[in-house]
Amino acid sequence: MIKKFIQTENNPELFSLIGNYIVSKKVHDELGTAITTNEDDKWFVKIVKNKAVAFLTMREMKNGAVHIRFVYGSQSDKKELITETINSYTSCKIWTNDRETEILWSELEFNMISKARGSFCRWERENKDD
Repeated sequence: MIKKFIQTENNPELFSLIGNYIVSKKVHDELGTAITTNEDDKWFVKIVKNKAVAFLTMREMKNGAVHIRFVYGSQSDKKELITETINSYTSCKIWTNDRETEILWSELEFNMISKARGSFCRWERENKDD
């Protein structure tokens, strides 16, 4: 099951599910940075047997684009969460910064746009109404 949350100052259910990921050095190392968020960011959390096994956090930008900020979990869980995001937003640009070696983005029809820093680059996809 994928559960969706909007971040507010008081999200006891969200933070009880993902709190251990937010403070984990292992997770920060895998993501390449610490997890930071703002109020109104959206979280998609994959739950198996009442436990979070993966998450995605994203932000709707003022220009209408969607910025996927962090995705964590197994490859199949990440793909499921990214696909859920793609299906939730039409007629907009969806983008993220991730490693250029992360094949999920190209599998999901994101294009590598530019090198950001080190091994990270910007991935973009234009979602259109079908």
